[in-house]
Amino acid sequence: MSRSKRVAIVRLDHLGDVLLTTPLARAFHREGWAVDMVVPAAWRPLFDNNPHVAAAHAIESIAPGFPPGWPRLARWLRSRDYEIICLPNANRSQLLASLFSGVSRRYAMWSGVWGRLTLHQCLRSSIRERPRPFADVVLDLARAAGVATDGLRLDLVVTDEENAAAHEWLTQRGVDESRPLVGLHAGCGGNACNLPPDVYGEIAGQLLERSRSVVVATGSAEERILLDAWPGSVRTSARFIDGVGELSLRQLAAIVSRFSAYVVPSTGPLHVASALNVATVSPFCNWSTLSPVIWGNHNGRGEALGPSPSSCEAWRTANSGASNCSFRGEVTAAQIVDRVLRILETT
Repeated sequence: MSRSKRVAIVRLDHLGDVLLTTPLARAFHREGWAVDMVVPAAWRPLFDNNPHVAAAHAIESIAPGFPPGWPRLARWLRSRDYEIICLPNANRSQLLASLFSGVSRRYAMWSGVWGRLTLHQCLRSSIRERPRPFADVVLDLARAAGVATDGLRLDLVVTDEENAAAHEWLTQRGVDESRPLVGLHAGCGGNACNLPPDVYGEIAGQLLERSRSVVVATGSAEERILLDAWPGSVRTSARFIDGVGELSLRQLAAIVSRFSAYVVPSTGPLHVASALNVATVSPFCNWSTLSPVIWGNHNGRGEALGPSPSSCEAWRTANSGASNCSFRGEVTAAQIVDRVLRILETT
């Protein structure tokens, strides 16, 4: 029996970035490659039950202390007998580890001068000149390797057991699942423009007032502070469930899969929803490299609301050096809720 061709995909970024790499894994798998993922330990569970991934490895286990520990990654890659290494967001440590792996076919996106110095086939996204979904940018690595692509669908598998556990989690909190569940995620880790916390509280209040839905708040433990700005009438409502800081990554996916709609900014859980075919409503910046064209939900059920591109450009020109804004009142709670209610009417 012939040995499977093997490819390593090294993606050491945020939750959403890692999920957006799953179409690349699927493309290689469909052409007979055994695909190994190297990712942060926190995101390794994303690949549980993924039929397109042979194994997912935590960088912390492979190369403790990485990035300074890049020689350990190089030795590990050399020991695995890979034929291709793909670096979707290459940096110097990844490029050095790849160079000294002994693997002959090495592809790197956004690698700059270090990519050329380390003799990788370097790819340019041209995303400023030609905005397109980020998953499609990553698929350029497959195209460079001569591998056919298979669309932009993100892969995340929730098992029957996980769905049953999600149902039990909701039941224990008194949720009547005959009512629509609307998720509400207020945080984004500072990685994108986002509404102020009190506006998310206003969204929650309007959803409770204008619909029969149950509102489920999600987020990390560090994001609990955001709920301090929410009205007491929301936080004490029988139709409000506070899941912030309570859910593991796999539990979050199972809960999100049960939502009729999810209000979520440009952050990792948006892509969890995209992978699970959940409808989303997102406040979004229309600045060229932050726009929903690149980072939005592309499952066909994603809606984005944001200022006009000209407004974003004017703000950034006037606030040179600033990172992200709070939409300056140009995205309102009522606008978000109106979109959610339209989605609920069709489900």
